[in-house]
Amino acid sequence: MKRILQLCFPKTSRVLLIGCIAVFVFLIIATASFVYWKVVSDPKIPFLYSEHGAQWIRVRIPSELVVRNHQAVFTGFRVRFDVTQKIPENAFLNIKAMKHAAVWIDDKVLFGSDVSSTDNWKEKLIIHLNPYLSFGPHELRIYVLNESGHPALIAWCRELGLYTGEQWEASTDNKTWIKAQSVDEIALPSVSFSFQRADRAFASAIPVFLPVFLFIFLCTLFFTRQQPLRQFGHTVLTARGTRWVLLVLGVGMGLNNIGKIPLYVGMDVFEHMEYVVYVAENMRLPLATEGWQMFEPPLFYMLSAGIYKLFLHYFSEETVWRILRILPVMCGIAQIELCYRALRHMYPEREDLQILGTVMGGFLPMTLYVSQVVGTEPLAAFLSGVVVVMMLRLHRFSQLPSRGFFVLMGVILGLSVLAKITSVLLFPAVIFSIAYTVHAKCRHQEKSTGVMLHHILLVLGISVLVSGWYFVRNWIEMGQIFVTSSQSELWWQDPGYRTVTQFISFGQSLFYPVCSGIVGVWDSLYSTMWLDGFLSGKVVYSHRPPWNYNFMLSSVWLSLLPTLAMLCGMVMIVKKPLESLRQGTVLAVFCVLVYISAILYLFFTIPFWSVAKAKYTMGIIPCYAVLCAEGFNVLTKGRILRATVYGAVACWWVAVYAAYFVR
Repeated sequence: MKRILQLCFPKTSRVLLIGCIAVFVFLIIATASFVYWKVVSDPKIPFLYSEHGAQWIRVRIPSELVVRNHQAVFTGFRVRFDVTQKIPENAFLNIKAMKHAAVWIDDKVLFGSDVSSTDNWKEKLIIHLNPYLSFGPHELRIYVLNESGHPALIAWCRELGLYTGEQWEASTDNKTWIKAQSVDEIALPSVSFSFQRADRAFASAIPVFLPVFLFIFLCTLFFTRQQPLRQFGHTVLTARGTRWVLLVLGVGMGLNNIGKIPLYVGMDVFEHMEYVVYVAENMRLPLATEGWQMFEPPLFYMLSAGIYKLFLHYFSEETVWRILRILPVMCGIAQIELCYRALRHMYPEREDLQILGTVMGGFLPMTLYVSQVVGTEPLAAFLSGVVVVMMLRLHRFSQLPSRGFFVLMGVILGLSVLAKITSVLLFPAVIFSIAYTVHAKCRHQEKSTGVMLHHILLVLGISVLVSGWYFVRNWIEMGQIFVTSSQSELWWQDPGYRTVTQFISFGQSLFYPVCSGIVGVWDSLYSTMWLDGFLSGKVVYSHRPPWNYNFMLSSVWLSLLPTLAMLCGMVMIVKKPLESLRQGTVLAVFCVLVYISAILYLFFTIPFWSVAKAKYTMGIIPCYAVLCAEGFNVLTKGRILRATVYGAVACWWVAVYAAYFVR
């Protein structure tokens, strides 16, 4: 670390840098401590964890993907026990219930909570059982009531050997009692099993993949010899040429799909359409309370409203809605160009890594299925991606660029925030990128601090000027700057709570990926990044997207390779920190960590099965491309290994393209 500081920063700036690092570490520790305190103590966050040998339990019922309104849900829990030898002197029953509880032993009522308040449900209730015990059998019943999730219970009494778990029973009608289940046991919904298992889908597609794999494998062995594509590519296959081929194929998919994908396909697509029509007809922006999606920033809807109003004079409304898909499609295709430009700056001498990264980043499945329909994410992702590419270029400049470069960065950053509020997550990366670049490349080091602050304030200030008017309007009209859905607090979805297992488990998405996000956050992210794991919000059989599901499911296993490459790319910053810092890989990792941390926080605080979607990270697709390329640089060291990786990547691309090219 000391060597890195000496090489990257002058002596006059080193103290300031060390101070910044200390502040950064302090902020991380303080933030982690605050988050831990909040999820453990805040009654608005239904985080459940086992303690004292007891487990949180709930009634055993199938998972459903329906939206549940806030209404009282009742579950009774019971356990039978015997007092045979002696009555314990201090038999204390400890209880936590989500969210109201009534406690009975035999036919006696021991406690009933106040149903008018849910602010104390995380506090432990202690009941002294000695006065109610006698020799012989007893039955302990605890009734739990919840308005915003499944009733759940954890209870223990060490003296009597009572711990909530599999020996307890549960009932929703106080008549039929069944074995209770741990809250960690979250069953997949029935729709997950209506598709072929992913491993079997992959096996059935091997006759298609095998010729592709063998062709690329043999071509790689024959042409590259001992050198990667940096030699062979100049005469046969170049990154520039590959980029144009991919762009043409992307345009072909978009033109084919615009007329074939039904209008109902897409997450909240009708609500997005409602927003567009409102702006077109009223010539003003709605308030967040005027519709389901009306809280979204307006840039996409303003552009779409202009297109809608123009073409409505010449075409039917249905045709105009299909025309509106052109903007998202173009933004999705533009990701190919952004990834290519990012990789050209990162690896100017490596045609092979440029090709691999452009293929992986430009055709990420989450980009393909999101950009085929009306929605805000593709435009916001394109604008954010431009900012990411500009930040990566900053690391490659031999000297500070002109002021116009930073002005342009601020304008595009502001527009991205005006397209989707998640773009504000780029602010820390922008600050980090400018600070490093100024300290490393400023000619007058004694003035570097002032220059750094000037450029940071310039970029952030312009972005606020571009987008701030909308948030000032929110504050004036709604009393708050950032407004969320006005109806999100009126309903809930399964499972209705969070557990530790949901943050550490993974694997369901490799076999039953559709709606596997209900099980845990990593299955959710994997199934929505590498395929349309939530079926674009249309889980009903008659309204499902018209994807080629055999290829879509086959890509699940093929996607393990690029996932491994990304992880290797992240690990490489530890092995070569100085080079990674100068090159920009550290910036890519930083962006990924910031976005994933934001999704984890949402997953903690909003217990909906659909909240942890990888599409929220579409704004940093160039970062994924960079990390893939960095990882493939490690995974393609040997000749045979290189040929194997190239063949597998080709199979992955075939599966992805075939999956989302509607027949």
